[in-house]
Amino acid sequence: MAAVQQLAQDERRPALGEDLRATRHRAELAIFGHRHSQRLAAPARKFIFWTSIAPARHRWFQRLKKLLGGTSMRQIGPIALALVLVTCGGATPAAVSPTSSATPPASPEVKLLSAGGLKPGVDGLAAEFEKSSGSKLTVAYGTAGAVVDRVQKGEAADVVIAPGPQIDDLQKQGKVVPGSRVDIAKVGLGVFVRKGSAKPDLSSVEGFTRSLSTAKAIVYVDPASGAASGIYIASLLDRLGLAAEMQPKTKLSPSPDAPLYESVASGEADLGFSLITEILAQPSVELAGPLPSAIQKYTQFAAGITTGSQQPDAGKALVTFLSSPAAQAVLRTKGFE
Repeated sequence: MAAVQQLAQDERRPALGEDLRATRHRAELAIFGHRHSQRLAAPARKFIFWTSIAPARHRWFQRLKKLLGGTSMRQIGPIALALVLVTCGGATPAAVSPTSSATPPASPEVKLLSAGGLKPGVDGLAAEFEKSSGSKLTVAYGTAGAVVDRVQKGEAADVVIAPGPQIDDLQKQGKVVPGSRVDIAKVGLGVFVRKGSAKPDLSSVEGFTRSLSTAKAIVYVDPASGAASGIYIASLLDRLGLAAEMQPKTKLSPSPDAPLYESVASGEADLGFSLITEILAQPSVELAGPLPSAIQKYTQFAAGITTGSQQPDAGKALVTFLSSPAAQAVLRTKGFE
């Protein structure tokens, strides 16, 4: 490096200075034997180094070789390259490196904790959100109660989707940003049966009650899991005075997943209860219809930005996307209202 600096200073000397200035003003330069002599590209400058038999080139290398104590031509190449870059305007090696390139910023990752009732809708919209926003979406589902519990315990998330009243509670607890609640969609409860089986009378509360009495078994999600559907069905049976009668033939599923629907698909139970959107997403069973309007229960799902969010802006973009007219149209095709 000391030799390079000395040569740069020697540009003022008549002989060597003339050689260097002549070299600098050439459109194309070369250093024989340097591995980048064929192609060197950079955003601001491009140097193509070539060799010639001109006396100036010879004197230049002899001078550098003498300063370096007899170093070979191949070893001189990299040092000479550095000198040329300095004399040609201070370009840095990074500026001419053929492999240098700006590293693109990493796409933000948005983590969503969502009640399972919205799974058919979110799954159907995830790819479009990632495409339109450039963000990566990671989703974890659970029962409404389980999702709220995870947020309360401080699990990392940017957005949480749960029934509206629970989002309000999380705001009061300081777990969701105040004023960030946005209603996404609502869905009612339905009854499902085995494919091809006779459908119960759901035209009235009386017809519904008779259908329950004649069923050999029913199944719904265990209220202890925190699932909104299971909590409501249990309270409905009690309100209709059927809790004691139905208890011996009631089966409880630990979650609103496959086991719930397999009980009916296998014929173990005649009737099952769940959110309409989740029933429609199951190929093994068939939607018999919604609960009679007089006893229907709608769940309004809402989204909120968590106070511990690492990507609040990307989280807001997700909430805006899910509540947009285009996304709402997709949600309606999945059974949401």
